Amino acid sequence: METKDLNRSITNRLKKAALSGLILICFTGCGKESISDNPDIEITFEDNAEKIDNVKETDPSTSLIDFQSLGVQEFDYTDNFTLDEDLKSALENLALSYDSFDEQEVQTSQWKEWFISKYICNSRYSFEYLNQVAEENNGLIDVDNINYMNYSLTGVESDFSDVVNEPVDSYQSSSGVSRGFITDYSCTQTIDGYDISGTMEVSYDGSDAVLYREINAKLKKNPYSCFDGYSIIFLTTQNMATPVTEPKLCEFVGGCYLDSINEETRVCTFEVFGADEELPMAHFVEIDLSDSEEMYNYVCENAGKDMRIQFEYSGGVTGMIDACQAKTITLVE
Repeated sequence: METKDLNRSITNRLKKAALSGLILICFTGCGKESISDNPDIEITFEDNAEKIDNVKETDPSTSLIDFQSLGVQEFDYTDNFTLDEDLKSALENLALSYDSFDEQEVQTSQWKEWFISKYICNSRYSFEYLNQVAEENNGLIDVDNINYMNYSLTGVESDFSDVVNEPVDSYQSSSGVSRGFITDYSCTQTIDGYDISGTMEVSYDGSDAVLYREINAKLKKNPYSCFDGYSIIFLTTQNMATPVTEPKLCEFVGGCYLDSINEETRVCTFEVFGADEELPMAHFVEIDLSDSEEMYNYVCENAGKDMRIQFEYSGGVTGMIDACQAKTITLVE
């Protein structure tokens, strides 16, 4: 499937720089009817929706951001809306961290550090404008560009100079342990943008299991946004339960140390080293052995050794498995 040419009017766009671990998926454009070659993606229009072109746009003369000095020009919208690569991956990145997001979150004390960590210095995520600035400046991103990228994402103007005393090195990056990919979505046009509803697959390092998250977002037209001309002004996410199956015996291998054993409650915390492929196991799993004197003593006697834990699993979970009821616990031979 070929990616639709965005015909951006942001000048001097460079080809994307390859950052470590960057995995992005893009969809081809959707028109006013469901896409014939991809039934999972459709766009609808509210009967009373006005044309987006009539929405009042940002006035650069009153903005705190100097778009001209940054080389930013107005986004050139096409007739048909498309959830393109930069906007889609921005939604995925936000949905990995937030169950609920709106412009009030941007005003919180922790937002600025979070934005820099997740959108500027993330080894698993990037976007075209960041790549361009980083390539031109050996990875260094100054506060003016950070202010602009934050405004692009949220539609809220913020000054990051209180947390950014010198340019941020975007090449000194790290990442979390999860990845998210929007697999299907629908779009509804509103007066000033689009409402997005869809499903996102979430996977985690060290596990082959996949969880699913329902996402709903409001996009507002922002002709100066580097995220394909839109800002994300509202987002909610909710984990979807895994399919329920007949109970079956599953297992994981882990280790429990003496300082991970609660002598009062007899809850033992195991670090997971490996598990059956379909199991969405958390990195640490609690096992309540208060009803099993034999298994509790066995774990205490073998603390620090690799153990195999078997338990019944029937699906229906909405997150990673961080607790279970053990059926058997044995040493790994």
